[in-house]
Amino acid sequence: MYMSASNTNNYKCTMCKVIIILLNYQIKLLFFVLYFLFSHKLSAQDRSSQVESIRQTWLSLGTAEHCSSYRLSIHLYRAAPGGELRLDEEKETIYHDSHEGFSLDNMQTRLAEGKAGRREREILLVNRIYACKLRQDPKSGELVLLNPPNMHPVGEERPRIADAQQSNRLLWLKPSRTFRLHDLIDPALSRIVAVESAGPDLVRVTFRIRSGLSEQDQQKVGGVSAGSLVLNSRWHHRLEKADIEFSPQTHHRQTYRITYIDQPGKEHHMKSLESEAKWQLEGDPSPRIGKMIVGYEELPPTDDPRIFYLSHYGLPEPEGVTAPPKSFPLWVWLLSAAGVFATVAVFCGWIARRRRRACTKGTPSAG
Repeated sequence: MYMSASNTNNYKCTMCKVIIILLNYQIKLLFFVLYFLFSHKLSAQDRSSQVESIRQTWLSLGTAEHCSSYRLSIHLYRAAPGGELRLDEEKETIYHDSHEGFSLDNMQTRLAEGKAGRREREILLVNRIYACKLRQDPKSGELVLLNPPNMHPVGEERPRIADAQQSNRLLWLKPSRTFRLHDLIDPALSRIVAVESAGPDLVRVTFRIRSGLSEQDQQKVGGVSAGSLVLNSRWHHRLEKADIEFSPQTHHRQTYRITYIDQPGKEHHMKSLESEAKWQLEGDPSPRIGKMIVGYEELPPTDDPRIFYLSHYGLPEPEGVTAPPKSFPLWVWLLSAAGVFATVAVFCGWIARRRRRACTKGTPSAG
């Protein structure tokens, strides 16, 4: 049976309409795909620029501090699978820094079954010339040098000191010994998944560490695989809380919550930090639990640069190194200057009185 000419024309017209409709859908689909890819690329660039702005704020904030001194009290609690949290370690850290360097004096008490155990002390010294670590001998109580001082390469003294001082001054930038916040959200080291509002003045940054990092970059992120940071945009994007994932094999997860000093000008100075950790090793019937509570106390800043040198602790300096003389605070110099001026004023007054008396004796009397 053959189709008539009119039917053939109708069929062709119908097929043309179908093809046109399909082409329109394909064009629209291609448009939406390109739009999605382009907008996704723009949003990724926007997230990266937002994060870079936050990182630069942190860097400028750390270098704005002139000097810092504080005491940290740290309590570490641990629990075996299915067990209760028990105090495992107590630590105290005293920190001083100035333009000459910084020192970290760590005293640690290891507890056994709730009883006081052995006490350890280590001191890290960093000055413009070298860095070294001391340890207190448990028997004699004397401080001994753990290793030869590490001399700074010429030209790198200040950058090395400034980089370490930043994390020591603003402790919330390094809530763990293994990582710093500005490394975790470095676009070169991690993929920024989202930057979104988490409430009034709060921003949540979600990230995932990139795979295939070099060994040096892996050390920077300290075993972290992913996480999220809640930052306060009102106060220099300070960290309010964090949820960090470590090795997926151990299901290690750690949370941090921070409170700050409630004083004008000190809104980014930490008052306390509380951290909770959960992880599970192979063969554990249930997760292990850990908790850390850190208390912060500000101390008067140091005015003696010698505390960053070995000779201050009764040990010899490296060959060719001389510790700087003790410096005095401004008020001492002002008081000394006032004393000198007062002495000069008294002396000048005494000279003036002698001259007046001499003039009086040498003047002939009337009549």
